[in-house]
Amino acid sequence: MVKRKRDAFPPIIHMQPVEDATGTTVGPFAVYFPSGFKPSSEASCTWHVYTHKKHKHQHIIVARTDKVDFVGRTQGGEYVGHLPCRYAIGMLDKATGKMQAMSAEAGRIIRMEPRCPGVNYEDTGAGVRSEPLDAETRMKEYKRLIEQFGSTRRKRQLTAKENAVVTADAVGGAEALTDMLKVAADKAAESNMTKDDIINQTQALRAIPPHHPEATKPHDAYRLSELVPRDCNQALSGVVRQLQRGIDEPEFVDGVMRPKRMFAAYVLAKLPYMKNMSSDVFERRLSHLALLGTLLNLYIGPPMLKLDTTRAGGLTFLSKRTNVPMDMLDHFLAKFYQRRVHGTSEIYDISRDSKGLLLLYVLIVAVLAEDGEMTSETFESLRECLRMASIELVSRLRELGCVCTAAKGSPAASSMKPYSVSLLPAQTVPPKTLRDYFPNLKIGRRK
Repeated sequence: MVKRKRDAFPPIIHMQPVEDATGTTVGPFAVYFPSGFKPSSEASCTWHVYTHKKHKHQHIIVARTDKVDFVGRTQGGEYVGHLPCRYAIGMLDKATGKMQAMSAEAGRIIRMEPRCPGVNYEDTGAGVRSEPLDAETRMKEYKRLIEQFGSTRRKRQLTAKENAVVTADAVGGAEALTDMLKVAADKAAESNMTKDDIINQTQALRAIPPHHPEATKPHDAYRLSELVPRDCNQALSGVVRQLQRGIDEPEFVDGVMRPKRMFAAYVLAKLPYMKNMSSDVFERRLSHLALLGTLLNLYIGPPMLKLDTTRAGGLTFLSKRTNVPMDMLDHFLAKFYQRRVHGTSEIYDISRDSKGLLLLYVLIVAVLAEDGEMTSETFESLRECLRMASIELVSRLRELGCVCTAAKGSPAASSMKPYSVSLLPAQTVPPKTLRDYFPNLKIGRRK
């Protein structure tokens, strides 16, 4: 084997202090050139060092030549992991015969890679704000970043986070009415309104489906003509015909309606019990059941509906996807959803407050489909369909003026115990109005 001769070391190595762009002395640096470049008098180069403004131990070393620049860094790349050792540079003073060891900058040998010449590696301050952003502006910047580059999952998480912020004027419960009552009290003091006047005025602003507080019968309190507009009567009649066919042809339910998920299981389970009813009761219940099936398709469906505007079909695509007729879908999208445009996509989102209002529509139509009297078995089926706890479902039903009574034999403390539900029961003498069944406002703290 032929032995490689050692390169002759120069008798004297000229060294001079290296300064970075700020004039601070740094180093010494130990570097090597994988390309084989050897700095010498024949191939001279000028050295430049750039230091990070915040992290003073991070440097960029640049050896500039006429044709190419060689760039090395003290961080990143192969330097990310743990250092197995640290390098030092020994300098021998021949006059005194003493050697001085100095730690190499960053404790490593830096690789110098060839790069295009003339690039400015100095920190220009681009992208650095002179003043910190306030919380509101920073949140807007963050939302814009997620909107442009975030994944679908991240966008949904951001939307859910925004919807989780609850304001008093966006809730339909007693707490919201109490807050609204406090605001109205200041205005009432100027107009000499009594306490009862303030309560009546505030209760009229309940965030529930259209209703008549003076009514004494269920179908007068919540009227079908007000729950769905007249423009949707033709579409609702089409849904009624589908359910009628399911009643007349049980094989159509199992062969078509159930596999295609045309309606929720709760609605399909009601069809066999629709027989042997008087014509007026049958027609009334079937109309409410048709509306209930449409509302459940929206409530159980995805919280975001996306439409590609470059494709033909428009809302017809969403109508087939949600199993909601076109006219009814157009009405409910405008009522419960917020429309936004992202590129070529038209997106419909439903907020937390709108989802709560949609739930109230579902519940009151479900009670009306039972003529105002819902058994504990029906309540349990509806609870399983909505995947809600009994206590939460009861709370929402009471907001609508329903009377909820725990079923006999149910456990005393359970989040899933069944209830029987009544809307304006006829046994009361004299008959009570819907206003009498609304939850009372809690004014002030309990002593």
